[in-house]
Amino acid sequence: MLKYCRMIKSKNIARGLCLLIFLVTLALSAARAAEYTPQEIANARSELAAYQKELNRLNDKLAGTNTAQLRSELTDKISLAQFKIAGLKKVIDSQNAPAEKVKTKPAAEPAQLSLADVHRLKAAITGLQKDINGLNRRLKATSAWRTRLDIVDKIDSETARIAALKKQLYPKKPAKPKPRAVFPQASVEAIATIEAFPEEIISSEVVKPERRIRIGFQPDVGFLAGFFAGASGVFGEVRVPVNVVIGPARPAVRLSTGFVQTTSADRRYVPVNLDLVLNLPPGWLSGVENYFGGGLNYTALTTGHKPGTIGGELFYGIQSDGFGGIVFGELGYAILRSGVAPANLGMTVTVGFREPFGF
Repeated sequence: MLKYCRMIKSKNIARGLCLLIFLVTLALSAARAAEYTPQEIANARSELAAYQKELNRLNDKLAGTNTAQLRSELTDKISLAQFKIAGLKKVIDSQNAPAEKVKTKPAAEPAQLSLADVHRLKAAITGLQKDINGLNRRLKATSAWRTRLDIVDKIDSETARIAALKKQLYPKKPAKPKPRAVFPQASVEAIATIEAFPEEIISSEVVKPERRIRIGFQPDVGFLAGFFAGASGVFGEVRVPVNVVIGPARPAVRLSTGFVQTTSADRRYVPVNLDLVLNLPPGWLSGVENYFGGGLNYTALTTGHKPGTIGGELFYGIQSDGFGGIVFGELGYAILRSGVAPANLGMTVTVGFREPFGF
């Protein structure tokens, strides 16, 4: 086309003629893209069968693997195959007459309440709110944990009843249906294939390790290391939850033992610790799970193969999910007594990891 345009001496005529030819070519291409030949439809059907077979194979492979990276890759390939199948179905369905539009009925308006019903619902809400205010005053005045639990349950129950009554009193209008999106018809050559998507844009999903689920009174087993009573040490521990609630705290009993050596390396200890731990919910004292604890320790063995006497420790700890279990850190103060030398006392700074035992 450009060759014939250059043969015309007048630049204006040449430009006008070239523009006219370009517009005619574009109109023909658009008309061609709106229809499909029987051969193109037949090719689309054969490709559809091949992609459905490939989709079944990918689904079977996905069901048989547990690797996170491989599952992510298979999921992306399945999505692309489904996209290709949808495009091929549009080509095949183009030979059928467009279906008649189905008129959707507008959603029914909520029933109007009578004036008597409105007064009745408002009176019920006011009465329940007075009961809740009285229960809150009782909750502040009592310290018995079992009574507090009963009061909290009643407050939650009456709060739920108030919410249900408010839904009847102030019903929400149904949302208007969104208009259906209409996509232009595409040619067979324009339908994306799996090879058209580079592997660089496929990102694998980040899998966050989850904390193991505790079953019943299943104990936690773990270890911690750092400084204990001003000396370096490492401990193994077992924590057993207790089915008791003390205010906002849930207690547990911890039994631990390990090896401790003073900074001057002149004395070593093998203590056995028995502590009571009070676990607090997030937001009660800090934004993460935290706890207070304290107890007694007994030096089972010290330098010279001699037993010691009883000491004690107090500590505060924070904890969070990590590595499929619980990562925690503690800060406190402890005393170790050997019975044959001055007591070893000082700060406790340790970090550790634990997880449910046996599952």
